[in-house]
Amino acid sequence: MSDLEFDENLLEPLAGHPLSSPEPSNDSKELAERITERMGIRVRFDILTLMHKNLKEGGAIITFALIFRWLTIGISDENFDLQPSIFLSLSFNDVATLIIALSVCWVIFNDLGRDGGNLFFSLFAGTIMIFSALYIGEPIVMLMVGSDLSAGEAIWRSVRLIALGGGVTYGMKLLMDAMKLRWLKAFLDGHELELNIPEELEIEETQEA
Repeated sequence: MSDLEFDENLLEPLAGHPLSSPEPSNDSKELAERITERMGIRVRFDILTLMHKNLKEGGAIITFALIFRWLTIGISDENFDLQPSIFLSLSFNDVATLIIALSVCWVIFNDLGRDGGNLFFSLFAGTIMIFSALYIGEPIVMLMVGSDLSAGEAIWRSVRLIALGGGVTYGMKLLMDAMKLRWLKAFLDGHELELNIPEELEIEETQEA
């Protein structure tokens, strides 16, 4: 084995496709095409630019969501043991933590199911979404059947859960997209491939210029 071949084998892309592979698999090609089309990538430079943007914004949003949780729940003198959840008898503090975990899991399983074509992950993502909705809507729904909370307290609980779940979900989505862009760059570099922009798009862009 030559030194060149040895060095190439050390630089395998994230997806596990060695650089010495003569031809990438069709599944990898289709995944790269889906990522390119869905994220609107036109040139290689867009990959790094968008990856940096997603990492920065995703990290900022998740950080803000965690700070929001700390300010409105972590240091609050509210009695969180009042009116525990009917699902597993969790306190509101525990429910808020669970919503964060469910949001992270939903993004991961939803992306794996969509881009990887795995039916199990898609099914699991749907189950997570149902449980998240139940926990978020429970404080308000319980007002109709009898609750120890006032209307204002119940609505405030649901609002906080919506903010936490929405913020973490959106932030994690941006981070997952950044990971996919990292894979895409490694995949293109590893197989020495170029982006294929649809011909009609090239014509449109030329006419606009």
